[in-house]
Amino acid sequence: MIPLDLNGKVALVTGVGDNVGFAWYIAKALNAAGARLIFACHPRLMGIVENILERDADADTRVLPYGAGNLKVEKVIACDVSFDTMADVDEKTRNDRRYQKHGDFSIQGMMEAAGKHASGIDILIHAIAFSPEIKNKAIETSRSAYLTALSISSYSLTALLRAATPYMENRPGGASAVGLTYMGGDRVVPHYGGGMSTAKAALQIFLHQISRSTRQVW
Repeated sequence: MIPLDLNGKVALVTGVGDNVGFAWYIAKALNAAGARLIFACHPRLMGIVENILERDADADTRVLPYGAGNLKVEKVIACDVSFDTMADVDEKTRNDRRYQKHGDFSIQGMMEAAGKHASGIDILIHAIAFSPEIKNKAIETSRSAYLTALSISSYSLTALLRAATPYMENRPGGASAVGLTYMGGDRVVPHYGGGMSTAKAALQIFLHQISRSTRQVW
């Protein structure tokens, strides 16, 4: 058995898009420790994740560590962290059928759905990172890609925590948020451009700020 007891705790794992990434394996460890799982997935990846959770071909990837059985996810919710609320969604995205079928896919909508489903959230995993120009050298990164990297890879945690506060505050034993960083946030890493190093550095300092601010601790 996993040497950690999270029995009854609710874990919201964001950024799940397949069964090979960090989000998937973190979710399996949390589930093995007894945590209830809710997944937040990009609208375009919802079908992929739902299939992985059901297909016989992927059964082996759903086996939990420590002999804890098989992965069980209570709810999968669409969320594009580019948008805090549906009022922020541009017209092109609103008219995209891949998005329309999911209703409210904003951070606020996802968080309300997750919080209401489980009556609260104990653990928030931020496993989201993206830049459309990640392979570009820093000097060759466009302003648009740079800002996209910061918005999705870093600021999204700020927005998620703000929306999650009503569901995470006053939880028995407290609540926790975990952000995934990378050594590119501390030093230059070849082919990790497009603003991603800056985004990871920003994510790191934000986590330091929130952990040291007594007014931000649940």
